[in-house]
Amino acid sequence: MDDADVPRDVPRPEPPLVLDAARSGRAARLRIAGELDAYSAPALSERCRELLDGGVRDLRVDLRDATFIDSSGLRALLLAHRHLRESGGSLRVDDASEPVRRLLEITGLTLQLGLRPSPDV
Repeated sequence: MDDADVPRDVPRPEPPLVLDAARSGRAARLRIAGELDAYSAPALSERCRELLDGGVRDLRVDLRDATFIDSSGLRALLLAHRHLRESGGSLRVDDASEPVRRLLEITGLTLQLGLRPSPDV
């Protein structure tokens, strides 16, 4: 069965949000894959809170596999950034998929989140 066979009124399942964290002392790398939206942003907030409560002060975020971020997802990232900064730490986005990178550029958040400009800019 392909998309043409699915009735339009049947909701499509949302792709799951994947949050993979790897810790090394006070540093962690968090890979985010899937859609970061109003439904999944609370999971990101909770994971960041767990990392912060566990002593992480240097959080690197990898958004290469993030397919979509809405305002709720941006809010979750910015709150984590603020909480880490207030605790003497930092959050930096090391990489992002093209649609996510464009969103961060349009909203002017690339500098705040430490994302380097794309090579073709």
